Amino acid sequence: MKQILDAIYTRLGSTTGTGSFHALLGGRYYHLSGPQNVAFPNAVYSLDAAESSAVFNGSRIISGALSFDIYCEAKAGISVCMDIEEALYGLLDQQNLAASSPYGNMAVRCLSRGVPSFNDEFVILTTTYSIYTTRTA
Repeated sequence: MKQILDAIYTRLGSTTGTGSFHALLGGRYYHLSGPQNVAFPNAVYSLDAAESSAVFNGSRIISGALSFDIYCEAKAGISVCMDIEEALYGLLDQQNLAASSPYGNMAVRCLSRGVPSFNDEFVILTTTYSIYTTRTA
């Protein structure tokens, strides 16, 4: 699974220009959890519900859900979170990412664009993508 997570991380940082996911977050995107007292905005992602099923040629099909929680300061407004999500959507939806051996190319599709939720301190926007890849025996 490390190869799958590496492919995702590489894709997130593949575009760094103005308005990119990387630039809008200042590079603050983390797998599972961010550092304590991390600045806003930031994002945390996880690979959830990864399932594996065997196919006749000895390889396995791996499928799962890739979830992102995008955090922004409330005083910055909801639009900041939505801009970050839009950049993420452009980066991942309908894409095929190259994962290293023993995995094949990974198909990524958006399942949910998410709706921002708001409290006194910050805005959270959660979005989910499906992933499919194969693993050779």
